[in-house]
Amino acid sequence: MSGSVVLLHLAGAVALMLFATRLVKTGVERAYGDVLRHKLRATMRNPFMAVLAGCGLAVA
Repeated sequence: MSGSVVLLHLAGAVALMLFATRLVKTGVERAYGDVLRHKLRATMRNPFMAVLAGCGLAVA
């Protein structure tokens, strides 16, 4: 395979991965959006818990 075909395949794979990530994010927000917002508001009162919640959401 030539280099341009490999780059085209790589670009397509990246585009599909970004699209799938967006679909999953949208689905999770629609399913658990209200619950997540409520939990975040409750944890923002305590700075330590806010850091833990932020780390947990970043990993998830």
